[in-house]
This record gives sequence, structure tokens and C-alpha cells, in this order.
Amino acid sequence: MGGDITVSATNEDTTVSVAPSEGILMNAPSIADGSRNTISVTAIGASASVSNSSVTFQDVEMTDSVDGNITVSASNLNSTINVSGTIDGAVIEQGHDNTISVSAVGASAQFSVTDDVLGGATVSRSLTVNGDISLNADNTGDVNLQIAVGSNGDGVSINGGTRNAFSGTALGASAGISVLTIVDDGTYSSDIGIGVDSGISVHAHNSGNIRIGSVDDPTQDTTLNGATISGDSVDSSISLMAIGASGSVNSTTVVYAGSAVPSVNFGVSGSDGGSDVPSVAFGDVNFDVENTGLVEANVSITGSSFEGKNSVSAGAIGVTMGNSVKFINYTGEAVSFHGTYGEVNYSVLNTAPIRVSGGMDHPAIPDGFGISWSANAIGAAASFSL
Repeated sequence: MGGDITVSATNEDTTVSVAPSEGILMNAPSIADGSRNTISVTAIGASASVSNSSVTFQDVEMTDSVDGNITVSASNLNSTINVSGTIDGAVIEQGHDNTISVSAVGASAQFSVTDDVLGGATVSRSLTVNGDISLNADNTGDVNLQIAVGSNGDGVSINGGTRNAFSGTALGASAGISVLTIVDDGTYSSDIGIGVDSGISVHAHNSGNIRIGSVDDPTQDTTLNGATISGDSVDSSISLMAIGASGSVNSTTVVYAGSAVPSVNFGVSGSDGGSDVPSVAFGDVNFDVENTGLVEANVSITGSSFEGKNSVSAGAIGVTMGNSVKFINYTGEAVSFHGTYGEVNYSVLNTAPIRVSGGMDHPAIPDGFGISWSANAIGAAASFSL
């Protein structure tokens, strides 16, 4: 494919709201099993994205290329975003990478590459983007997530499976690149280059007030009540987060059955494709992430319990910027990995108050490994993780 790709979205002076008259956002939503299923309620001011995705049940070789720049921009200007109501009886029984979520978002600009391999298929994937990648998200409006979880009935329950999640998020501005591969069953190899011989720019600025709070008033405490995660679940989570601005460039590979040898390059030249070792390289990547708006998570966690390698959390973050590389293999086989880290520039700034109120009632860890209860207030966070 030749030529530049430009995608933009703007919402200005216009309120966006999800607030059912009866006050119920979700009653007894459930996911019984399966992979990457989603039940969600979302209000968003402006969203722009470019994606390249595949779901494959049979042997295939895929080759794609873009010879041009990619620019993705989203702006929510002077517009309030609001989600308000109750959530009761949410359940995820089994499966993996399933999500029940509620979110209020000001502006989001994303570029994503996603592959899902099923049925024992053998998949070879090649994707090259020969041009600059620019992602720009700007929010100047207030964003409110006004919810009560488990206040009128059963709380959230995750009863089994792997990497399942319930989440509530209030987010000002988000820009990022994601490369995600999930091998349910099969053999996967890739040669993916994004911003080859060029650069990647990630810009996310928020100046609106971002809050999670009660249904009646976002400045008052809401309740996450009766949340449970069974010990039969692994790497699952229940979370409520308020975030001012977020920027990310991430590569994640998850193998449940079979094998994967991904090669992913961000803003570099050359390739490790065709080798027998998974590899990720970061080259010319630049982050500009800034928050100047108040960020609050007014959340009380009550009557909750969980076991196993799982987590329950609430938090408020001014700005977060992350490079992450994850290769998660549940087959039990040993994994080798090769990574290269080049000229990555971080500009991460928070200048506004960040607040978490409410707290946790009787958090307890009776036994287990990797269990996490947390309530966090963070001004600015920048990280690289492998």
C-alpha cells in the first residue's frame, strides 16, 4: 500500500454521556468461556485509530506493507465525558483474555497490530510500515466515571481462566502503539517493522479534571463491593483507575498451546525475522506525555476476597508512559528472548494534584503467590519492562 495514512477525530463543545434513566449500566453481565470476549460500556469524546488484525484457523502466510507516513490524531475540546450508573453481578467463569469493562475517555489515538492463532494453524506474518508514525491525543474536557459496583447485589466474580479482567477507567488522553499476538493453539512466526528507517512520536496531553466517584457526585466516594477472584484463575484482575494522560509502545505475545517466534521492530532498520529466537527492538521512539488536570479516584474497596496469582486495585495516575515487552508462555517450555533498546526519549510531566480516597476494608492475603491488593496515587510514571 502506497501513500500516507491520516486519521483524525475531533469532538468540541459537546457533552458525551452514558447515563441510563433507570440508573443501571449493567445488570448480571456474564462471560461463560472463550477467548478475547468483551462486554463493555463506554463514553468517548474523540477516538482515532489505525489497525491491522487477523484471526486465523488455517495455515497461511500474510505479507502487508505501508510505504508512507501514518498520522493518527484525536481531540476532545471543552467537552465533558460522563458515564453514570450501577453494575451488579458481573461474572467471568472461564476462558482467557476476556473482559467486562466500563470507561469514560476524553481522547484516544491508537495504532495496533493484532494476531490470533487457533485450531493448530501455522501462521507466518510479515508487516512493514516504511514511514514516520505520529500519534496525537489531546483532551481539555472533564471526564467522570460515576459508578457503584456491587452495591445493589452481587459484586464482580472471576471464577476461573487466565488473564480475565473487570475494569473501570476514567481516562483523559491516550496515545499508543500495540502489537499483540495470542496463540490459542498453533505455530506463529512474524517479521513486523513499524516506522522502519523512520521515527515514532507519541503525544498525549490532558488538561481536564479526571474523576472516578459516586453515581450522584464524582467528588464523593464510590464503592467496589463484594469483588471475588477464585484460586482457579491466574493473572486475572479487578481494577478501577483514573488516569490523566497515557502514552505507550508495547509488544505482547501470549502462548497457550503451540509456539511463537515474533520479531517486532519499532523505529529501527533491519529485521530479525526468520530466526528461531523471539526478538523486539526499539529505535527512534519519542514520548511527550503531560497532565495539568486534577486526577481523583474516590473509591472504597469493601467485602472483597481473592486467591491465586491475581490482583484487585484502585488508583489515580497523573501521567503514565511505558515501553513494555511481554512474552508469556503457559505451555511450560523454556523461552529465549533477544531485545535491543535504542534511542528512546521520554518527556513525562504532571503538574496537577493526584488523589485517592476511600481505601480498602480488611484486605487480606491468606496464602498464595503473586497476590496483590493496591491503592495507588502516582504523579508521573515512566517505565521500560521486559
